[in-house]
Amino acid sequence: MGVALAQEAVKVAGISFEGNRRYSTENLRHSMRTREGDVLDRDRLNKDIAMLRAYFEEISYREEQVPGGVRLVFRVVENPLVSRVEFLGVEALLEEELRALIDTRTGYPLASFRLENDVARIVGRYKDEGYHWIEVKSQVLDDEGARRVLFRVV
Repeated sequence: MGVALAQEAVKVAGISFEGNRRYSTENLRHSMRTREGDVLDRDRLNKDIAMLRAYFEEISYREEQVPGGVRLVFRVVENPLVSRVEFLGVEALLEEELRALIDTRTGYPLASFRLENDVARIVGRYKDEGYHWIEVKSQVLDDEGARRVLFRVV
């Protein structure tokens, strides 16, 4: 039992990132709830990783043993930027109405969870208007290193 307690009480001696270009390591550290000098809390770390998914397509991390605890090293691949957001098949509602509903925006990082939420919001809006057999699909297309997002309404 003493060994388990010693392992749980490990301190975070450092936090670093590899692969980040658009977001500074300092800003990422500031966004996290896990702090250098704190005892490592796995639940808090998991919440931090979930938060980082808004910025990164891929996230992995390792714990490096260093004097005084562990250093958390996050290896990340940034989400591509959205170059355009387009709608196809929009007839019953105004495109501006749909744009106001969604979180995916031109110039911002693309995140799959946002796309899923956007589709659900668009479907919900159409159903509110009485279109109960509506289907909405998102499609992500490569656009010279960025991503073009297409919402198709059927």
